[in-house]
Amino acid sequence: MAVLALFLVGQGSFGQEMKSSKDVEKVEVNSFKENAPDMIGHSVAISGMVTHVCKHGGKKMFIMDNDADIQVKITTGENIASFPAELEGETIWVNGTVEEIMQEVVEEEHEEHEEDEAHKNIYHVPQYSIACAEYQVVKKK
Repeated sequence: MAVLALFLVGQGSFGQEMKSSKDVEKVEVNSFKENAPDMIGHSVAISGMVTHVCKHGGKKMFIMDNDADIQVKITTGENIASFPAELEGETIWVNGTVEEIMQEVVEEEHEEHEEDEAHKNIYHVPQYSIACAEYQVVKKK
């Protein structure tokens, strides 16, 4: 896989393939959240700057576009063991599958706010991520 990635980088074609693939739908970071429910299970390509790579195993990272308030969660897919911390600050293309993720609720928090309707809504809002099949740095820091 690493050899293939290096070959594609050397050829300069990886980002172009991701942009033009007929089976992959290009999505924007800023519209991902609103469009994600209709794209569950679809292959997508998305580009953004990596704002954070999880320090506990590198199993997830977040990317953003122009708006720092809007980020997309990217998780490791079948072929990706972990994301290197060095990706933070890099602009990357990600090719992956849209997934619905469940909000993790700490049991004590849930019981504490059981009667509060506003808190019930927080815990039941669907969230989405992209399971990364492949990624490529397209712009160095």
